[in-house]
Amino acid sequence: MNTGSYGDNIMQGIERRNQRLAGRFTYAYESRYMFDFNFGYNGSENFATGHQFGFFPAISGAWNVAEEKFILDNLKWVDMFKFRYSYGKVGNDIMRDSSNQPIRFPYLAEFTGGTGYNWGILKATIHFLVFYTVG
Repeated sequence: MNTGSYGDNIMQGIERRNQRLAGRFTYAYESRYMFDFNFGYNGSENFATGHQFGFFPAISGAWNVAEEKFILDNLKWVDMFKFRYSYGKVGNDIMRDSSNQPIRFPYLAEFTGGTGYNWGILKATIHFLVFYTVG
């Protein structure tokens, strides 16, 4: 079966499914002190059941020094001078193999045929199945 630009790899031809929910809370006091809380709750079909969703929070705090009285009185040409710190957790559901090809459904086992082995006088060929899981 040919799946268009993905060739014979049907797993690469299946459209990706994701679900996302995002939120943000922002607080500013006198345009001087700022606080942000952001979050994402994301789900991907590329992970096994029970591991498909992740919570990704982020926080940040900022101080706009330009709004302090000592700057407003002495340095009128400074409009914005802000220090900001942020920290957050990120995620990614796009995994690649050693040849930089995308991996779909890495929790599924794949079976491939081995090269075979000549056994005994009859030279009967025994094929081995190789079992591996990516991830």
